[in-house]
Amino acid sequence: MNPDRAVIVQADDIGMCPATVSALPELLDGGLVNSISLMAPCPSFHAAAEWCRHHPEMEAGLHITLNSEWESYRWRALATKEFLPRTLEELTGLDASAAVAEARAQMEQFQNAGLTCTHIDAHMFALRHLFPAEYLNLAAEWQVPALAKPPFDHIAVAPNEGDPENRLDVLKALFDGLPPGLSCVILHPASDTPELRAIVPKWRYRVADLAAARDPRLLAHVHSLGIRLVTYRALPPPTAATD
Repeated sequence: MNPDRAVIVQADDIGMCPATVSALPELLDGGLVNSISLMAPCPSFHAAAEWCRHHPEMEAGLHITLNSEWESYRWRALATKEFLPRTLEELTGLDASAAVAEARAQMEQFQNAGLTCTHIDAHMFALRHLFPAEYLNLAAEWQVPALAKPPFDHIAVAPNEGDPENRLDVLKALFDGLPPGLSCVILHPASDTPELRAIVPKWRYRVADLAAARDPRLLAHVHSLGIRLVTYRALPPPTAATD
């Protein structure tokens, strides 16, 4: 047992579609997920924001979104009203100023929905990887922590591989393997709906993430490891990038 392990368990892609919003009550009741990240350009963002306004105990951050990856389900940029590119490869020619403008438009949408942002991160890590300095500078400007190293020592995304029916054991093993320090474990939970099945080819993993997150056996396992569940509110104030 490592008593020096602290973890934020985060649900990503909230607001992408209705199945991510209907999952929220179950995530809250499950007690494992203590942070969610909302996609401001997506069709179900406002429904997710309404739920968050009534449940401030669940941390809500901005999942800065520069791409729209699904073939049959697309969303537009808030700054330009054009459809966001599907692939990360299509983003390689994006100008930094355009990326920052879109991030600002998404934060404005987030705040106009009556939400207080607890953190920022980047959908598919796009903004963080393509424009790391701008990403950290936005966090410093907005005075919210960013999902980045530092302050995190380790970031783990639940894998979309293996047998979804074995998700509980997969996630137990993920927590078992976390190193000392501060980690973020990212899940993509969603309810099982016909729409989700039509949108996401690997929808079974998202449904399995929800089932595991609400399973008391997973929470009990995390506690048995001596892992402390913490929140973004416990993190130090961000600083701007130096390069």
